[in-house]
Amino acid sequence: MSAQIIEFPMHRVRQVRSDKASLVANETSTEVRPSIRIARRLIAWTVLVITAYLLFFGQASAVQPAEANNSALTNSSSKNFTYITVMSGDSLWAIAERYAAGRDPRDFIQDVVALNNLSDTVVTSGMKLAIPRG
Repeated sequence: MSAQIIEFPMHRVRQVRSDKASLVANETSTEVRPSIRIARRLIAWTVLVITAYLLFFGQASAVQPAEANNSALTNSSSKNFTYITVMSGDSLWAIAERYAAGRDPRDFIQDVVALNNLSDTVVTSGMKLAIPRG
């Protein structure tokens, strides 16, 4: 193997300054170009105007809390189900044994979960549950 010598043009190399004054000067000299500054302001104002429009005139007025029609709920609820409060130590199985006379407890539990939109079969004390009648 032989080594090759590559000559580099030294007139293109800058000297490195090690004094702190030159570092501070370089940090402050990096200013944002005016076109970038204008673009940033334009984007910020656009976002602000769109947000204000949506809050005052657009989507914010369309969002309303859900309200239940109490008269329709009480009419249908008095015929199909009744409410109970879960006591300490109760489980859906114990409630099914107490309120599902002559029914399979598994079917009753499935009806209670569907009727109350429960994600699982865990109940806590103080919970109000709708229990199907009959």
